[in-house]
Amino acid sequence: MLSKITSLLIITLLSASSLSAFVKYKPPPGSGCILKVPQHPSKPTVIDQEPPVCDLAVDTNNDAALALYQQLRETQPGNLLFSPYSFTAAMAMAYGGARGDTEVEFIDVLHFPEDQEDFHFGMQDLQSHFNVLNNDALSLYSGNSVWVEDTLALNPDFESLMKSYGEALEHVDFISDSENARQKINAWVEEKTHDRIKDLVPKGGVDTLTRLVLVNALYMKAQWAAQFKKQHTKAEVFHLSEDNETIVQMMHIMKRFPYYVADNYAAVELPYRPTDDADNETALVMRIYLPHAITGLNALEKELIHDGELLADAHTWKMGDVKLSLPKFRIESTFSLADILKKMGMTNAFNEHSADFSGMTDQESLHISNVFQKTFVDVDEEGTEAAAATAVIMMTRTALIPKTPYELTVDHPFLFTIVDKTSGTILFMGRVEKPQ
Repeated sequence: MLSKITSLLIITLLSASSLSAFVKYKPPPGSGCILKVPQHPSKPTVIDQEPPVCDLAVDTNNDAALALYQQLRETQPGNLLFSPYSFTAAMAMAYGGARGDTEVEFIDVLHFPEDQEDFHFGMQDLQSHFNVLNNDALSLYSGNSVWVEDTLALNPDFESLMKSYGEALEHVDFISDSENARQKINAWVEEKTHDRIKDLVPKGGVDTLTRLVLVNALYMKAQWAAQFKKQHTKAEVFHLSEDNETIVQMMHIMKRFPYYVADNYAAVELPYRPTDDADNETALVMRIYLPHAITGLNALEKELIHDGELLADAHTWKMGDVKLSLPKFRIESTFSLADILKKMGMTNAFNEHSADFSGMTDQESLHISNVFQKTFVDVDEEGTEAAAATAVIMMTRTALIPKTPYELTVDHPFLFTIVDKTSGTILFMGRVEKPQ
């Protein structure tokens, strides 16, 4: 079975101040991403400077991941999974229409950059980078769709931005037949996630006041570079706490892996099988972070939040023989993120009186009504299958090799991330308290 990861973010808006003209940048030297940014249809321009737009998008994505994870871990006990990239991609489209204090909220709360132009270029660059990966070894897809109320006229610059982000801009009838529009959006989600995410937008999630829905879809299928042998998988103990345990299916392998040992946790990096095309080679990996103490997950999460380097390549990982025991696990998460984002400080964006998305349209005043995300992950001997979908609803007003292998037994709660090492983008992250 090929591993699959899918993520979607849908932003639904109600019912724009002009965006800068689109330009085409040259790729930054040494950048892990290849810039394939669409030019403005009427003003194609080449600029000599080489801004690190890819790095800007990656840093924004990873900073937003930590900020949101901090809130999610406090509101959702037990297993947790979400997709930072999908969230960032869809919110980036909404950011393109935010103005005034609402735009400032994106900057202060989600750590979005003030330079919108470079940021949008970077996000589109990442999407182009992901979409070149497509063969039997590994495929990775990211796409966007935009769903607009039939009667809504978008500002030309915002519509141009949406077309540069999206595969298609679809007109639907939210006012007279919102249920049919909802079904069309969910059908698109199901297709792009290979039927792993169903009914992302629940009944009542869009209605006669809905004006715009922005959707990001992220899909990955991959195999482990070094697969676990099924005959070595057996039932073993997993410690839920110091005095509570369960039986899980524990996989086993001994292989050379990058690993890192800190004072209070150990980490191992499991690579997925790369593409065979050298020009499009990527490095997708899953990183497992295991606290030394059975009850150490909470402390490790706090360290992760205050030291984002834990998620990046800041540490020098050793390459050596690792005797790894890892449970098979499957997680499904569903979030309604509106209250969480409000708690984080995005109050104007959800307020029908103070929200300023005038960059989208001059016709109506829009605000965000809700944000939905569904996620799925399944890890077994052959690889990983995962999916995620997020919807934002907006409405109109109304090193050294050891002599013996390092042994890492993942038999108590742990964190994990799935990362594109080529760009440094965190695609998925979460925690496993009880493998299912």
